Amino acid sequence: MHLELAKLPYEKKLAGLDLAPGMKRRTQQRLQGQEESDLRIGDVTKGPLPWNKESFDYVLSTFVFSAISNDKAAIDEMVKVLKPGGKLIIVDAGVAQNRNVMSRFLAWLWEVMGDYMRDETQLLSLRDDIESVTREDYGPWGCVHVTVGEKKK
Repeated sequence: MHLELAKLPYEKKLAGLDLAPGMKRRTQQRLQGQEESDLRIGDVTKGPLPWNKESFDYVLSTFVFSAISNDKAAIDEMVKVLKPGGKLIIVDAGVAQNRNVMSRFLAWLWEVMGDYMRDETQLLSLRDDIESVTREDYGPWGCVHVTVGEKKK
């Protein structure tokens, strides 16, 4: 996904925040020879993101949103660093839109293990500063979903 973002036709600098130093190293290796990047080790659940307001055209959260207990604070921070007209992209696991039995079972299992299953589409649609929210389901039983919201200009 990082390499796909690096191909986007914007003046760009890729930035990332991860708890795991190994993931930071792996991403740096993947981006070698690409655009400038600002990759940091940190915990998104422990206060504000380490970037200025309206810094990014895209904010991408991959399989982290279900691990965050305070969904409102997390979305507030992601939207804060997003430029007007920018896109917030949340990739995570959960119940498929068609609510098939396997996706509900897996979501229940993830919750038992401590994850938070939620509908990011609903969370983004309730915000005054986000518009045109879409969601696509992928993977086995539609358990992986990509939710995209655009920050109002």
